Amino acid sequence: ASVFMIVGFCHLIDVALACDILRTGAIVAYTLNEAGSVLENIDRLGYGYLIPDQIRSRLAQIKEERRK
Repeated sequence: ASVFMIVGFCHLIDVALACDILRTGAIVAYTLNEAGSVLENIDRLGYGYLIPDQIRSRLAQIKEERRK
């Protein structure tokens, strides 16, 4: 529910400013975050060989940065 509220709030700001940047940016950010979670879960299930090495290494970097 909070995702919809944030996107809705960004939409209200975009309407006030007559643009579509914030709403689109919020949607893209949430989409990329969820895609990363899906890829992590695929790796945890043992199907990591289906994920290209470049993406797996970048996910490992992001995971390491979160731990700091």
